[in-house]
Amino acid sequence: MAGAYVLFLSALEAITLKQDYLGAEHLLVGITRFPGGLRRRLSEVGLDRSNLHDRLLRDIGQRPTRTLMLKVSPSFRESLRLARGACTRNFRSKLGPIDLLSGVLEFDQGWTARVIEPLTPDIVRRAADGKG
Repeated sequence: MAGAYVLFLSALEAITLKQDYLGAEHLLVGITRFPGGLRRRLSEVGLDRSNLHDRLLRDIGQRPTRTLMLKVSPSFRESLRLARGACTRNFRSKLGPIDLLSGVLEFDQGWTARVIEPLTPDIVRRAADGKG
């Protein structure tokens, strides 16, 4: 249930930014919007919704769109595939925010990689301090 809510928050972020696709960057922002301990720990290392939203807007911008149908990008698909692997490796039956974060961290390409690369050791350490 938590994983599905993060996916919803990710899509909502893409729509809020007036972007016509769903990418790993939206997944990262969706994770930071999910209430709980993981959001707090990510905020402590500088990954919070407001910061990421503003940076996405600055770096990628808005695209005029007339549809609410979002295209799913390869980066999103791959991050989700990696998240499912993390879920399985950790013997969880349901995909959760911590698995989705693992998928984004493992994907390590594009905009999300540039944003999180300098913070990765802190993110991993703080995320490991709790279950998300």
